Amino acid sequence: MKILVLFFLLVSSIAFAQEGSAEIKFEGKVVKLGKVKQNLLLEFTYYFQNTGTVPLIINNADVTCGCTNPKWPTYPVLPSAKDSITVTFDTKGKYGYQNRDIEIISNAKKASVFISFKCNVLENKNK
Repeated sequence: MKILVLFFLLVSSIAFAQEGSAEIKFEGKVVKLGKVKQNLLLEFTYYFQNTGTVPLIINNADVTCGCTNPKWPTYPVLPSAKDSITVTFDTKGKYGYQNRDIEIISNAKKASVFISFKCNVLENKNK
């Protein structure tokens, strides 16, 4: 019985000692929205996969403007699993070329990754 317990402890400690990392791989890091109208709420999605060996945990998605609102998984994304980040962009009060970056902060090997979107907001001439 003692041998069985020692064997179990040895196997358990080896399993927990294995090191690995999460890795986030996006299908595309840049979304090109083209020409869009002012005063719209746009929604688009970035798809990614955890290509690492441990669960991926996204801690935050930093933006520089309140007009951009990202929603990311609040649960661990298992190795080999695919998931997505959905972003809304409010064009109200915006016009001209827009190039917005979103910094994804996670426990991945590369802890900070940038995704972005671009569009040209056409001014609403019916004010």
